[in-house]
Amino acid sequence: MRAEKAEQAFAALPEPFQSTLTHFAWIPLVKALRPELATMAIRRFVEKSLGSAFTKTEIIHLKEVYDVSKPHTPLLLILTPGNDPME
Repeated sequence: MRAEKAEQAFAALPEPFQSTLTHFAWIPLVKALRPELATMAIRRFVEKSLGSAFTKTEIIHLKEVYDVSKPHTPLLLILTPGNDPME
């Protein structure tokens, strides 16, 4: 539902802006006009620039990650709103 709402907002911009703005340029525009869709704009930019593999949510158990980690390899955990790492 949120993705559909975001796509509607992205499609609502009139020409020539619709076809000339880069995916990165959408981020501050969406942030200014529809702040609740800013996360979706960033997700869209990453997906279009790097590929959908970078936006897929994976459930990873911290114990498993810790077991295969090494002292010289940092663990980078990115938390997003609504996610609780303690669950």
